[in-house]
Amino acid sequence: MTSNEKFEKIAKEIMSSTIKKIVRFKCSDKPANDPRETSDQDLTETLLQIGTIPGGPNDLEYIMWGDSGTANFLISLEDLKACNFTRVGYIWDC
Repeated sequence: MTSNEKFEKIAKEIMSSTIKKIVRFKCSDKPANDPRETSDQDLTETLLQIGTIPGGPNDLEYIMWGDSGTANFLISLEDLKACNFTRVGYIWDC
């Protein structure tokens, strides 16, 4: 194994273990930021938030939103209490 191959192997191991510590999923609470337009201001609750997951051990297991962004699905408190999922907003933060 060349020194470059050793470096690549170590770099992938470090990156893989680091990514596992910073990947985040979220249900409920407020989104990380709030780029909604005024007409969507009643969508105050985070129904689901999914952050980017860079490649896994085989570089095939990943979710990518733009360049390491986050997907936010928002709902109004009233609709959430009524289990009415017909008016859910989606924001892609990059």
